[in-house]
Amino acid sequence: MPDSSALTQAVLWWQGLPEPEPAAPCPELQPVDVAIVGAGFTGLWTAYFLKQLRPAWRIAIFEQHHVGYGASGRNGGWLIGGIAGQEDWLGSLPASEREQSQQLLYGIVERVRAICERHRIDCDFSHAGVLYAAARYPEQIHAARSWLHGIRSSGQPESAFHWLSKPDTESLLNLPDVYGGLYSPHCATINPIKLCLGLAHTLKGMGVQIVERARVDEVTSRRLTINAQPVQCGHIVLASEAFPATWQPLSRKRLPVYSNVIATRALSEHEWQQTVNKPGLAFSDLCRSITYGQRSQGGHMVFGARGGYQFGARARFEFTPDDPAFRAPATFLRRLFPSLTEQDIQYRWAGSLAMSRGFRPFAGFDKDSCIAYAGGYGGEGVGASHLFGQTLAELITESGSIYTQQPWVIRGSPSQLKNWEAEPVPWLGYHMLGKLFALEDWLCHEKKLPWLHKPLNSLSRLAGGLIT
Repeated sequence: MPDSSALTQAVLWWQGLPEPEPAAPCPELQPVDVAIVGAGFTGLWTAYFLKQLRPAWRIAIFEQHHVGYGASGRNGGWLIGGIAGQEDWLGSLPASEREQSQQLLYGIVERVRAICERHRIDCDFSHAGVLYAAARYPEQIHAARSWLHGIRSSGQPESAFHWLSKPDTESLLNLPDVYGGLYSPHCATINPIKLCLGLAHTLKGMGVQIVERARVDEVTSRRLTINAQPVQCGHIVLASEAFPATWQPLSRKRLPVYSNVIATRALSEHEWQQTVNKPGLAFSDLCRSITYGQRSQGGHMVFGARGGYQFGARARFEFTPDDPAFRAPATFLRRLFPSLTEQDIQYRWAGSLAMSRGFRPFAGFDKDSCIAYAGGYGGEGVGASHLFGQTLAELITESGSIYTQQPWVIRGSPSQLKNWEAEPVPWLGYHMLGKLFALEDWLCHEKKLPWLHKPLNSLSRLAGGLIT
């Protein structure tokens, strides 16, 4: 079993919170109406909405480690009102249906806020929007315009995403060479561990059983084997995200990639004025290496960047502070904020999340086997899991609404989802793409060899074809 004390020391979100309790003997397990595998956001939200719809149902969540151990507790703390591939999803819908879907996506932030207020969950919620800044080289302006064109083409209104001028961007962020940025109000920042623990506390008060250190050995229709104990279940929800699928139909539908996050010491107000001017703002550098940052409630800068992938689709959660995985976020942090140094970095953590083929998240229910499943969030899972949790609850209880009529909903087995290719295709594609993006960014940042940018872009499209 992983050392929980090492985790709580490495991850900023655990600071000031009690460490997870030591492993206890697994209790004798009774039959349940719904068994949920995984005590991350998907499992917690699904249990919450199931209890709203069926208060009398016996619901149990089985977690291999402890609440918030996986991707739900190891992210950068962005609560986005949207999902991966949003432009493609919305652009494929008729105008009348598109409006409904937009409201579901954009409303995630306020719906989470309302639930936190109702149950007095303090998760350091701050709603100041997100700024994707063109802040280091002119090519980022072209990337922003291309993205904005895709957003407009998918029918999203200007209020959802709009361009900020150089002065308006500078009023929010102090960056080396600002050109402007894309701003969206549909994002909040949180402490994800506080939200996980707050939801778990709320669920226990509602009568949901949460069993930690519960290893799922087998999943079959209406039955789980937990720590060698059989458990009869009316329904099963697979909410384990990047952990290995124990249900064969999902085994090749998700690829575990890990994100890398760092956090600085608590910065002074003067230091914040030199970096991020607006408290609570989520921010990103408009480069293809995917960066994401925020100012924590305690004044730490939290910053992440594109992570890695292990050969053989193995999830990874244990990292040492000197692991090479943390070089990328540290490099991008210094490029954006030259006043910060390696010595300012105090916390380093990482963990795997699941990526679906084509970056298309999913929520489904196979009525024949009574197994529900969701995932493949591609980085937007903090908010998307709230949406998908309600979707799964409505699918299971057959109390459908507009939630269950969305294009990301699957009725039946996940067979319609694309499989990932066998190795070494995913490994080669992911690592080739990461190295090309890093080289492209370095050349643009250092303003070197502009003639190489176009062929690099062509190579990136080729590598991207292997993993999209």
